[in-house]
This record gives sequence, structure tokens and C-alpha cells, in this order.
Amino acid sequence: MTEKPAAGEPSGTNSAAGAWLEKYGFPVLLFLCISAILLALFDQFSFFYFWWDDYHNFYWTQRTSYPDLLRHLLNPASHYLRPLGMLVYKLHFDLFHLDPLPYRLTVLLLHAVNVLLVYVLLRQMSGSRYAAGFGALFFSYQVAYWHIFW
Repeated sequence: MTEKPAAGEPSGTNSAAGAWLEKYGFPVLLFLCISAILLALFDQFSFFYFWWDDYHNFYWTQRTSYPDLLRHLLNPASHYLRPLGMLVYKLHFDLFHLDPLPYRLTVLLLHAVNVLLVYVLLRQMSGSRYAAGFGALFFSYQVAYWHIFW
């Protein structure tokens, strides 16, 4: 005669797998869902060349040196518009010229990091990994992606 497990304990030979799934199943599923959304977004926007303001940024980064951009970045009284974003544009232009793929990959990476930060913030605020997960899932979708600014 076999002994029945206590209430709340996984039964059978899959107890280790069941415990792992119970502990990590939701984060893994959430990661897979958000990854699928981000990859779908990348597929939608990977064929774009550049927007009109990108050319404006290329123009200004070509007229500004790295030391000047760093000075503007470190000076809180600087009136230079988005020095960190311009520094990223300058680095990308110097390395990749007008190839849009590295720019799009950078934007996708920044968006993925922001989704992770939204998850952490919502987890701290709500105390619920499910609420934080669904909030991060909604944030990861296209509407939020359109509002990424350098």
C-alpha cells in the first residue's frame, strides 16, 4: 500500500519538476510571451529605414565631437538637446553608417530593458508577480514601443 502525500505536496515521481514548475512556471511563461511580442514588433519595424528626425540627429552628431557631447552630457546646465541620445547616434553612425539594422536592434534592446524595469517597479509597488507580469506584458506591446525616445 502506498502512502498518500500530505496536502499541498506534489505527488509521484515528478515532485521536483512540479515544484520547479510551480516556482518558475509563471516567470518563464511571461518571459516567453514578452519575447514573442518583442520579436513580432521587431519583425514589423525591421524593414524601416529611418524617420525624418533621424536625419536631423545624424546632421547634428556630425557637427559635434565626442568631447563636446560628453561635456554636454556631464554638464547639468547644458542646453544641448538629448546629449546621451546624440552620443548613441554618433557612435552608431561612426560604426554602422546608414545601416538601419543596428539602430533597430538597439531600440529593441532598450525597450526590452525598459519592460524588465517596469516589471520590477510594478512588482515592488503591487507585491504581486502576476500583476507586475501583466503590466509588463501590456507595456511591451506596440503602443509603448512607438513612444521610445532616445
